[in-house]
Amino acid sequence: MIISPFVKSNQTITEKSKLVIAIDNSTSVANGLEKNLELVKTKLETLQNKLGNKFDIKIFNLDGSFTKKIEDLDFTKKETDISNMLSLVNNSLEASDVKGMILLTDGIVNKGTSPLFSNFSYPIFTLGIGDTTKPKDVILINCLYNNIVGINNRFPISVEIKSYGYKGKSLNVSIFSGKIKLQSKILLITDNEFSGVVSFENSEKEPGIKHYTIVAQPIAGEFTEKNNQKEIYFEVIEVRQRIAVLSPFPHPDIKALVASLNGNENIEVQTFIMGIDEFPTDKFDLVIAYQLPAISEGYNKYLDGYIKNNTPILFVIGGATSISDLNVLLPNLKILAQQGQFDKVTGTLNPAFSRLNFNAGLTQFLDKSPPLIVPFGEYNLGAGWDVILNQKVGTIPTQKPLFAIYSGEGRSYGLVFGEGMWQWRMNEYAENQNTIVFDDIIKKTTTLLAQKTDKRKFRCNTSEKIYEENTPIIFKIETYNDIYEQVFDKEIRLDIKDAKGKTFNYKFVNSLTVPNFVLNGLMPGGYTFTSKTTLSGKEQMIKGEFSIQSISLENITQVADFELLRNISNQTTGHFYTLSHFDSLASEIDKLDANEKVYKVESVTEIITFKVLLFILIVILGFEWGIRKFLSQV
Repeated sequence: MIISPFVKSNQTITEKSKLVIAIDNSTSVANGLEKNLELVKTKLETLQNKLGNKFDIKIFNLDGSFTKKIEDLDFTKKETDISNMLSLVNNSLEASDVKGMILLTDGIVNKGTSPLFSNFSYPIFTLGIGDTTKPKDVILINCLYNNIVGINNRFPISVEIKSYGYKGKSLNVSIFSGKIKLQSKILLITDNEFSGVVSFENSEKEPGIKHYTIVAQPIAGEFTEKNNQKEIYFEVIEVRQRIAVLSPFPHPDIKALVASLNGNENIEVQTFIMGIDEFPTDKFDLVIAYQLPAISEGYNKYLDGYIKNNTPILFVIGGATSISDLNVLLPNLKILAQQGQFDKVTGTLNPAFSRLNFNAGLTQFLDKSPPLIVPFGEYNLGAGWDVILNQKVGTIPTQKPLFAIYSGEGRSYGLVFGEGMWQWRMNEYAENQNTIVFDDIIKKTTTLLAQKTDKRKFRCNTSEKIYEENTPIIFKIETYNDIYEQVFDKEIRLDIKDAKGKTFNYKFVNSLTVPNFVLNGLMPGGYTFTSKTTLSGKEQMIKGEFSIQSISLENITQVADFELLRNISNQTTGHFYTLSHFDSLASEIDKLDANEKVYKVESVTEIITFKVLLFILIVILGFEWGIRKFLSQV
């Protein structure tokens, strides 16, 4: 025992070959089986029990999940991806251990790639379920629409429709918002096997998530009416930006800027010229101050209100600009120039600027463009400024800015250091018969400047506005302290209400490792939510909305595809069977060679680890000690 003796042992392990039963547990299979669903389950369980002594039977469903009991399967999956199921089987098992597979399905594949593209080293015996004859039916195949539309913008919705057996009939297709019918159209069915498209167009006046229902009025004798309806959700957003151009006088540059911005239907531009138009006092998303502040007094006061309200402003310097006033208005900016002294420069892209991706032809455009007139002097830009274009004198690039933007302290400013941009636009049109590059610069920079900064200390939004059924709903949570440092370990209260008024209440604590809240199990429909937390002793609240779209792929067609199943079996040296020949399938599977694998495992173990053997040794040693003790006393 002191020298730790070892015991060598040999163990023989027998491993059965595997037989896979892959079951398409979608709703279309349940519909195809109808009253025979329980009968098929019983037959498969009988087969499982019969072959259990010969094979290690593995049962997989569409998720690729393994289950021990067939009776536990529920046929509720709303989409069928057979290729994915077979791939998951291959990933879970060693292919050389699998002797065969029984694939029970109707062959209706509505997601993923065709299983014919996959390779298998074992035979697949397909068991076809359902009916291959095409019944009389009208089917809404798909709806094509934009997930996001602008408020008051006209947007199209196209509906793909198939019908079987209704040549000469007229089909009424309507679109509803709630119970309100928006439009109806009549589609003439011209063939017994017919495909067609019905298109609608509409606009929405209010932002938010909208829910439409497209309905094809049933025709007498349809196989099912479940596929006569489609539910769609989309988001309406306020994308239209209001931009004001303020100037003390007319100038060709103003016309060039307005022409570029007017090319975007989501931008509304208004021009105000001193002495011609009354300068505005209402709100804008962006103000373009052309040669303002001006040297002449009386013009500068129109900028005060916009600066106080932190309205983004794009300044364009010209001969009438008061440089000294501009130095006072803009943060971290000093232009040291004599009033009335100018230089002519072209532009070159600053390679360090990465906030925007401009048109690939920008460098060539700048090389060919006429020069702008800029103040002659020194330019000092401090923290917060990003240079987009630098000045180039002749062929020599400089570090002086030609176009720069500022972001900081909740304010956004842009600054073009010269006038004469109208020549850039005209020159591009003369060269290319379009103004793509110039318009790209103006649109992207004005959009960047007009973006609103979110200064809320509590933010709670879903990662998407529209989810598909069975997709996790992710609430992205952000909490900040008074100096806008992100903080964690705050209790978040979340109340979600569905369209019927039912409320679901949740509580959770955000953390550095789990900052977001993930929710599963909500049914299709529209939802609103209210989220609350307490920061620095004050309650913070966020409201929002999202929707869950129903997946109805299984309702598109109920016609079984036995040809696909035959091809799968032929490619893998298996055979195709229908439910009426189930016994023949069972007999063929039973003929497969099991080829059990036998392993011999040799192990060396310290004798002290065998408790029984250790006990016997202790008893023997005790018995010997007792005898010796007894004999020593005789």
